[in-house]
Amino acid sequence: MADLVAFMDILGTKARVKNGRFSAVHVLEFVNPVAFVARENPDFHFAAFSDCVIVSADSSLAHRFVAVIS
Repeated sequence: MADLVAFMDILGTKARVKNGRFSAVHVLEFVNPVAFVARENPDFHFAAFSDCVIVSADSSLAHRFVAVIS
């Protein structure tokens, strides 16, 4: 069970989609760094969907949590 959870969202996505200024490139620019961090931190859990990412970890990893999500 994860005691620490962070939910991150790209702000303004809805407006960009409506204005036609949002593309798959924007999603990749957001998700690719997350994949790299996930690979380097196998003791954390990552879920990416739409324009959001959820990161979770056990409370014993609190000393690294902020560094991993930043």
